[in-house]
Amino acid sequence: MTAVDRALLDLAVDLARQAGALTLEWFRSDRLGVEHKGDGTPVTVADRAAERFLRDELARHLPDDAVVGEEEADTAGSSGRTWIIDPIDGTKAFTHGVPLYCNLLAMEDEHGPAIGVINLPGLGETVYAGRGLGCFCNGDPARVSTTTALDQAYVSTCAWDDW
Repeated sequence: MTAVDRALLDLAVDLARQAGALTLEWFRSDRLGVEHKGDGTPVTVADRAAERFLRDELARHLPDDAVVGEEEADTAGSSGRTWIIDPIDGTKAFTHGVPLYCNLLAMEDEHGPAIGVINLPGLGETVYAGRGLGCFCNGDPARVSTTTALDQAYVSTCAWDDW
């Protein structure tokens, strides 16, 4: 397994946190500008601003990387790396003032998935991993649950369509 460069993981975490801070400027405000996309899902000015921020920063730091996002057209690259952006995963929760939304930023390269960042700005939590580097929650190594009995496990969801 080829480990990803730690500097790329650190950059991704930093950018996701900055995008999250940006979304908090609109959280629970009356300036959301909610619209609905062709598939009926909501999109807000915060979604668009966070994606634009991430695209601009990725282009500044890594101009040869490709970018795929939810709100804008794909950007081609020549480096072999592709960044995947979901500026606000959980836009419906976001529009209702529920802090259970996140900013998602991931990167894949010629070896497959390399970086994943889940930033929950409303909760002040960031979970991230880099291939060959491990998985972390707010800087601390994440650990796998020792629970082995299903009736002792805990699963949480907030989407009705999961029922």
